[in-house]
Amino acid sequence: MIVNDIAKSLTTTAGTVRYYTRLGLIKPDKSNNGYKFYSSKDQSRLRFILSARQLGFTVKDIQQILEEADHGKSACPLVRKLIKKRLDETEKQFSKCCS
Repeated sequence: MIVNDIAKSLTTTAGTVRYYTRLGLIKPDKSNNGYKFYSSKDQSRLRFILSARQLGFTVKDIQQILEEADHGKSACPLVRKLIKKRLDETEKQFSKCCS
């Protein structure tokens, strides 16, 4: 599927798809005519990226998670570490404003 198709299927914008493509988080195949074709794997990966962003993960966090997965490692320990870090940061913010 082309950029507009994948964007529409995930209810996002073509600009968002292009942004994550530029960052190298999704890697579509390129055709001779210059179009980029996104596979179902790219679609699943972008769905993960969009969900992770909604949960508050940064682009850097997502890059790390995907690198772990791309190297055949379980990303679960890293995800737990990132979540704990975010919880600690949130707790510090609450203690500052409420003390």
